Amino acid sequence: MTALGVGLATTLKGRNPMVEGFGLIAFASLTPMIFVLIYGMVA
Repeated sequence: MTALGVGLATTLKGRNPMVEGFGLIAFASLTPMIFVLIYGMVA
């Protein structure tokens, strides 16, 4: 997951790979947890 985020951020020109990669990793890690929490509240 870390390599995927940093690799994707590296291909985007004009951005810092470490900062952008960390943001992508955080978003990819938190999205499933948020959906499970919302599903738990609804269901």
